Amino acid sequence: MLFKQVNVSSCSRVADHCTRYALSDSTDPSFKSTCSHDHDLLCQRCQDLKDVLSDINTAIQRCQFEQEYDKEDALYTFQEAVRAIKLWKSHQLRLLNQDAARTDCIDCLNDNSVLLIQDWAMKFLPRQYRESQGEWFAKKGFSWHITVAIRKKESELETQAFVHVVEQCNQDSSCVVMLMEHVLATLKKENPAINRAFYRQDNAGCYHAAYTILACKEISKRTGVCLQRLDFSDPQGGKGLCDRFAATMKNHVRAFIDEGNDVSTTVQFQKALTSQGGVPGA
Repeated sequence: MLFKQVNVSSCSRVADHCTRYALSDSTDPSFKSTCSHDHDLLCQRCQDLKDVLSDINTAIQRCQFEQEYDKEDALYTFQEAVRAIKLWKSHQLRLLNQDAARTDCIDCLNDNSVLLIQDWAMKFLPRQYRESQGEWFAKKGFSWHITVAIRKKESELETQAFVHVVEQCNQDSSCVVMLMEHVLATLKKENPAINRAFYRQDNAGCYHAAYTILACKEISKRTGVCLQRLDFSDPQGGKGLCDRFAATMKNHVRAFIDEGNDVSTTVQFQKALTSQGGVPGA
């Protein structure tokens, strides 16, 4: 399905490739967009896929099975495969549509604005230097959150990562709001010229919850930075920058452990991240 990423656009004459048409809700006018062009073309690759699926369905219907439940099992497997293909196709459409929002925000960046990408990293499991196999099991990890700030300075993009290690708190909207406010307040203190911010988050409930969205106005008042936009990326389609920083930080912590240190508490985790001059870019 890689051809979907190449051919999809907001003004395609192929219905399957037109994001404005394909992502519109025909039953709700609030989520429906009209196109200024006709959808009078067909994509040969998309049509070939439909023809193949139709031929497989016909073959299953005409095939003689020894038992009736064998035919039912084959039909079920086929239907689940078709469903998975359609879900992946929809995912590609949403991914590209949401990625366009990211590029729009980057184009709007200047010395007074910042793009913030947020994500919860996988919980860090405590580790000890040369721990035994028995010590490895039944561990309880602690949460840590990554925010990557992207700024444009003299026509060049700069990134800065903020890491919050959470000791006793759920990964809920209340915690996210506090982290958002702290990051914006820190950025405002370091760069007083910043007055606009764009956020890009994933579809986790703590991000797109009503509490988080409604708190943006109050966050803007407290920090002096206007939150102009909140975008939510599709699953596995927009948090790569946070994941890359997380991988670098894990390697930094692993090197700290190899030096003969333990990282079993949040304080030790923070010490590991700041060791050897800290992680570059964070």
